[in-house]
Parts: sequence; structure tokens; C-alpha cells
Amino acid sequence: MKVNNISTVTLPGNQITGAVRLASQATATGLYMSSSGPNKAAKSAGHPFVTTLASIALDVQKALAPQRAPIFQMLPSTTTWDINFSNSKGAVTYTSSNGGFNNVFVAAVASDGTLTPEFSYEVEDGNSPTFLRNTSTNPAKQIYISAILSGYNLAIIGLQEQDGKQVPGVSGLIGTSEAPVSVGRVCGDFSQGLPQTVSLFYKTDERVGPLTPGMAFRGRLSFATFDTKNNKLGTPVSLLDGSEIADFDLAATGDCYCLLISLSNGMPLLATFDATGKLTGGPDQLAGPWNSVGHWIGSPTLIPDPTAKSPAFRFAFVEHDTQGPINIHTGQCGT
Repeated sequence: MKVNNISTVTLPGNQITGAVRLASQATATGLYMSSSGPNKAAKSAGHPFVTTLASIALDVQKALAPQRAPIFQMLPSTTTWDINFSNSKGAVTYTSSNGGFNNVFVAAVASDGTLTPEFSYEVEDGNSPTFLRNTSTNPAKQIYISAILSGYNLAIIGLQEQDGKQVPGVSGLIGTSEAPVSVGRVCGDFSQGLPQTVSLFYKTDERVGPLTPGMAFRGRLSFATFDTKNNKLGTPVSLLDGSEIADFDLAATGDCYCLLISLSNGMPLLATFDATGKLTGGPDQLAGPWNSVGHWIGSPTLIPDPTAKSPAFRFAFVEHDTQGPINIHTGQCGT
């Protein structure tokens, strides 16, 4: 895998305020970063707190629209989120606490940052919602997300018909309290809706110490197919020779799956796999100041490069030291 153009992102105010996610609109790529605090907007006075997603320009491009998207909250709990513009309209998925556990929401996002609710899942505690990775060149027929439910299940959530109405439902679950899944990405051709077979890349936590530099459990990365019609998991395949990981993100183009992985020691790794989970490129450890003693990476994010005809990807991550986040780095890679 060829890696090039790794650079440090110039931030307004030179301050890293939260997690980051890459996104693309047509041929433009940009970055969104979250920040949380008291809500000072009079029109949303019923929500005392807000998490704001702010658009940050990359390279010489303009910042993506919306420039800011506020997610109003009742409680000051941490919001996990994802943003996507692959369909005709943008969408955001996020968590919000009701005081007992986190609910998962999906909303359309307008160019002015206004959120219009699409659906929510409020049956059990949800965390880390992400949009499913569409391997087709055609847009997904409808919105599906994945989320971690009850702290250990990776679930596929989307609208489905019930008694003549469209209601959110869970299409599949993997993970148990004994083998909890804490991070997962779901891939497939969603141009006609939810296919019978999807591909899963997921981290299974060991739930033992010591923790990673980012205070996550160490885990193992696996691949499996999942039959959504029969709710049946295929035989899991262990990836990267069972290396311990902290976190990862995935982008897909056709049958090429690219992963940006944060190892348990905080170092970044890039690798590509085919539709069977076979390693096709790398793994390549990214060299840079983030590998210095006391440094580590978090918030890995990855998308297909919208300007490339062959499989290529854009990636970004946050560099931390013992005092906190210090830089955001972004780069490009291709097979």
C-alpha cells in the first residue's frame, strides 16, 4: 500500500475539542470535529447542553457544508456520532442520554446545519453509531446504521415495515457479555436495501488490563459474514495474527476494504483486505512523531478518496501526548 501526503491539519484557534470524522461531498473531502458545552442558543433553551460538529477545510479546499451542526442535549454526557453525505442529502447519527441510558438517533442534516429527525432507537442502551459502508457505486436505498447495544452487541438498525408502518428495528446481533464487541463496521451493497449477506469487521474486547493509552480495553480484530435474513453469523476469521488493537475505522470500495487501526500501544496501522477477509496490502505502520514515547493516536477515520478511479482512501487521526490531544494528521493511501 502506498501512503503519501501525511500532513498536520491547521485548526481554527489551534484547539482540538473532540472526536473527528472525515466526510466527502462530490469530489471534496473535509473533516468534522465535535465540541461539547452549555447551550447558549435561545431557540433551544429546553436543552441545556449542545454538541457541535464543526467543519474544517483540508488542503486548499473549502470547508464542507454545513459549517456547523448543533446536536442539542438534555444532559452533559459524551455524544458519539458519525456523519455521511453519500446520498442526495447529508445525515448524522448520534447518541443522546435520557438519564438512564443512551438513545441512538438518525437525522438528515441541511446545508445550514438544521437536523431533521429520521428515526431513533430507544429500546436499550446504544453507543458508537456509524453508517454502514456501501460497497456499491450507487447510493444506498435507505439509511442503515450499526451501533453497540447494551455494551457488547454489534447491531444493524434501520427502518422496516411493521403493521403497515415504518419503525426502527434490529436486523442482526453479534457479541456477548463473555465476548463483548466494542467497535464494529458493517459493509455491503445497500443500493437495493439491506442485502442478505453483509461483511463485518469487529473488535472483541478482552476486558482485562492493562488498558490502552486511550483507556480502552485491548481487543482482537475479526472478520465474518452475516446472514441478515436468517440472523446467522459465519465462521469468524482472526485478522492481523491476533494483534492487540484499541480502535479502528474502515472504508470500502467494491471488494477492497481499507482499515486504519490504532494498536494497543497507540501506534497507527494501515491494511487492506478482500471480501473474504484475506490481507491484500500491508499491514503498514505509519511513521511519524505520533510514535514517540508518550504519544499515541485516537479517533481513526477513513473514507474512499472521491477523486480516485482505482481503490484509494483518505485517512485522519488525532495525535495525543500525556497532556491530551496535540495534533490532527491526515493523509492518502492506495493499493
